[in-house]
Amino acid sequence: RIRRLLNPPHTQLQTISLIGRWGGEFLMRGIVHKVVEGDHPHEMGVVIRFPDLDTLNKWYESEEYAEILGLRHDSTEGTITFYEDMPE
Repeated sequence: RIRRLLNPPHTQLQTISLIGRWGGEFLMRGIVHKVVEGDHPHEMGVVIRFPDLDTLNKWYESEEYAEILGLRHDSTEGTITFYEDMPE
């Protein structure tokens, strides 16, 4: 969830490309329409799916992501949360 987004286009393209190389795919990117319950301070939301938690963790801890992480921190305020699928 993102509270503020000021990513320059080249940073967005680097991030999108890197996520794709690790097998990630964007499921949703959007602006919050309305909060109907609870408190939600973020203006935008992004949901990205990775093949599995191991790949997700390796991507997040990769040198490639570390190289652009500072740019993300300089251009966004938000929360990153990893979720695991629940068995049906």
